[in-house]
Amino acid sequence: MSDHKLKIWGIGLCPASGVSGSVVLYDEATADKTAAKKIAALRSPYAATETSSKEVMFPTPLLCTNGLYVDIEGTNATVFIYLE
Repeated sequence: MSDHKLKIWGIGLCPASGVSGSVVLYDEATADKTAAKKIAALRSPYAATETSSKEVMFPTPLLCTNGLYVDIEGTNATVFIYLE
């Protein structure tokens, strides 16, 4: 258990052109990817010309008390996580 609590204010996902991407956040410090600890997910649609970024900002932060594991999928996808 971490002494520090992470506050997540938002997620940004920039997929590569023509490649879908996804990011899933878990409130855990390991790569277990426990379904009950999934706190947020963001996915870009697949399209041959899709290059636009996707972003979600939360009105109140998501709180991670156990750590943060980020699962990123997509060739050359870039992810931004806005933390406090």
